[in-house]
Amino acid sequence: MKTLITAVALLMALSVPAQAEQASCDEIAAFAEQIMTARQRGMALSKALNLIEGMDTLRPMILEAWEVRAYQSGPRQERAVREYGESWFLMCYRAR
Repeated sequence: MKTLITAVALLMALSVPAQAEQASCDEIAAFAEQIMTARQRGMALSKALNLIEGMDTLRPMILEAWEVRAYQSGPRQERAVREYGESWFLMCYRAR
């Protein structure tokens, strides 16, 4: 839960215009990784959604993360986290 709260705080900081477009994509990727870390550690979807209540723009990122399987082994969890962050970085970068 601490991980997702930290991630929410990070995304709230993104609402302030970033100095550079690259930096904001890095921050979005870091946030996505935090969400996937919470997913891989077994946080309930309902709890994750309750933490972001009122911030509807975050809902798609969280819902998508819960469509990914939660793995038991550390290496697979790390890979899921890394790939999820990279996929959000790529989406952000392409949108710029």
